[in-house]
Amino acid sequence: MKKIISVLLAAAMVLALAACGGGDAPEQTTPVPSGSAGSEDTEAPTESGRSIERIEDFGGAEIVVADWYSEDEENTEFSTSWQEFVYEHNKSIMEKYNFTYKIKNIAKTGDYTELVPAKILSGDTDVQIYYFFQGYILPSVSQNLLWDLNELDSFDPADEKWSRISMDTFTFGDKLYAVDVAATEPRIGMFYNKRLLEEAGLDPELPYDLQKNGEWTWEKFDEICAKVTKDTNSDGITDIWAVSSTYGNMAVSAVWSNGAAFVSKDDNGRFIDTTGTTEFLQAMEWLQKLAENGWFYAKPEGGSGNYALEAFQNGTLAFLPYNYWLTDDVYIKECVDDWGWVYCPYGPGADGVTMSVQCNGFGIPVSVDKEEAEKIFQAFDLMTDLTAKGANNDWSVEGADEFEETYWQEAWGDVMKDSRAVNETLQSMIFDENTWNLDYYRMIPGYNATNYTSDIINLKKTAKEKIEEMRPANEAAVNAANVLIGN
Repeated sequence: MKKIISVLLAAAMVLALAACGGGDAPEQTTPVPSGSAGSEDTEAPTESGRSIERIEDFGGAEIVVADWYSEDEENTEFSTSWQEFVYEHNKSIMEKYNFTYKIKNIAKTGDYTELVPAKILSGDTDVQIYYFFQGYILPSVSQNLLWDLNELDSFDPADEKWSRISMDTFTFGDKLYAVDVAATEPRIGMFYNKRLLEEAGLDPELPYDLQKNGEWTWEKFDEICAKVTKDTNSDGITDIWAVSSTYGNMAVSAVWSNGAAFVSKDDNGRFIDTTGTTEFLQAMEWLQKLAENGWFYAKPEGGSGNYALEAFQNGTLAFLPYNYWLTDDVYIKECVDDWGWVYCPYGPGADGVTMSVQCNGFGIPVSVDKEEAEKIFQAFDLMTDLTAKGANNDWSVEGADEFEETYWQEAWGDVMKDSRAVNETLQSMIFDENTWNLDYYRMIPGYNATNYTSDIINLKKTAKEKIEEMRPANEAAVNAANVLIGN
């Protein structure tokens, strides 16, 4: 998992690669405010026409970015030349502008969602930027502990560098509490076993071809499921299964692939439970159909929690909906067969293949004043610039043009097994906004999106019955979240 994080094209990659120069930095340096001795400022226009007073000398400022997963040691082992290039470039940026940029894991002493508000409320100034998974930010937002980035002159919302998805996710009312760079992170797709398709008389490239032609639908997927599911020794017991995953992954994959969501937001930033829509019901009924037709491999009695992963690894499962980062796990690394990776097929409620976008974002605590917040944001802007450009195929930085032809295969070639996974699935997930489906359930404390599937897959309850059973508790969680943020 950590190896995968290191190649992300979004801000997580920046965190892994930008933490250089730490060994030479002082234990604590007091930042020099913009415009004071030790700094030289210049004005530069922005995309929106506003004028930003650019800091040329940060006066030895130390910028600490807090997260919940980084290792203490500086990472100088690079799996690609692009990673090394980003590292050296960011190191030169710090030297040129006279500041240091460090990553610090603060979650070793407690829960990140509780630690961040506590540190800010205490007046702690050891951390200048907090990095948030979207499910971690609400306690800080509810207490107004983060700067509204729209109030900072150094932030230009019109700059295409900034992720529109992150701006939507972290906007409440008219306030923007965190932002990420332009690239979005790939999420759940579908691993598939090429040998099993071939043995069923199908082209092993069929899922890629259907995806490319806009025909990768539930209907086509069902046809394939019927062909690959087999009792190979005629003993009345299925030996090759069509599809399986964790029950949580199956729930979200079905919902998102039909253009539905568990939770959405209205124009005022108010959360809305959307499990009562036709598209949501269709998704749950599709899962019910997979089980009723005997295509879904349910957890066997006494089986391990990794039953689906083990089946895919051993070559007895054809399709496995899962996050891309499973490629760094033994279940994929030691899979006995060749495999591919595509979007999950789409249902009648969607216009094409979709994935749910999961946002992370960077926020600045209100424990620093506006002048200091401006400086912090400008340092963050500088340190994320090259990664944002690379993720957007912008090779204008000196020396970056040599990666134009090799970037994608370098960044992902050791992650995905074939070029079609990189060039057709991953790049589409990262760049094609038409495939992005926003779902905010991760931001809701106590919201349960994973417990829909078990009873449906095991045919204990119908899709409609399970939705009605789950709705009261989840609606209560959504309402509580709205109260928390003042909506």
